[in-house]
Formats: sequence, C-alpha cells, structure tokens
Amino acid sequence: MVSNFPEEQFFMEKTAEEIANSIAPCGFVCGMCYDTVRCSCPGCQDENEICPIRQCCIERKIRGCWNCREFPCCECNFRGVRIRAFLRCAKEEGIEALAGYLLQNVKNGIHYHNGKTYNGDYDICETEDQVIELLHNGKGKV
Repeated sequence: MVSNFPEEQFFMEKTAEEIANSIAPCGFVCGMCYDTVRCSCPGCQDENEICPIRQCCIERKIRGCWNCREFPCCECNFRGVRIRAFLRCAKEEGIEALAGYLLQNVKNGIHYHNGKTYNGDYDICETEDQVIELLHNGKGKV
C-alpha cells in the first residue's frame, strides 16, 4: 500500500513495541506524530516541558494515566474522545495492544494524523466506543 502521506512510511516501519514505548503519559502517540519525523520533537520527554499529566504520573511513579487507579480523572478528560478512548484501551487491554491496533490500522490506511494536521481519522469519531471500534476493527466512523 502506498500512502498519500510520505511520513506514514516511517510509521509503518516501526514495531508495535516502538509505538508502545512512544506513548506519552497522557495517551498521545508521539511515535505516530508527524513532528516526530519532521522536527525530532522530544514531546513531554523534554525535561523543560511543563505538563500537568506528565507531572502527575511522575509523582505517582506510573508510566501513564492508564496505570492510575483513579483513571479517568479530570486531567485525562480534557484531552478529548480520541485520547480518552486510547487511554481506556491501554487500561483495559494493555499499551502493547493499543500500539498494535494503531500500527495495523495505519497499514490499512487509517490515519493517526491526516497530512500535516494533528487531527486524523480517530478524531472523526463522536464517542469513545466508536474510537474503540475503529481501533479493534479498522472500521467505524471514518
């Protein structure tokens, strides 16, 4: 499959483990972000980055919101349907499963980002359940 977005070839060459390791504490998938390819963005791994979710996870000594016994909390909820669904998937099925779904879906033409925008096919979904359906089956509201 040839993608309309040249950077996607970079994502397709990654492993599910690499994608899982790139997931930020808040649920953003830095390893599938175009800025990772274009700008070498360090995201929240940059020590100078001030993020309340990252700080919360550091204080609780957890990898991400999906590891928190208080999930979902108000900090997680402000990120939107896509991220809440990704965090829910990671909590219920594991971060490796989430990464596997994302990787398989990008290979099937479902875009984490569309072109150079930060919105993608998952952002079209109106509910967390629609995002989960899209993750699991590569089908849904796209």
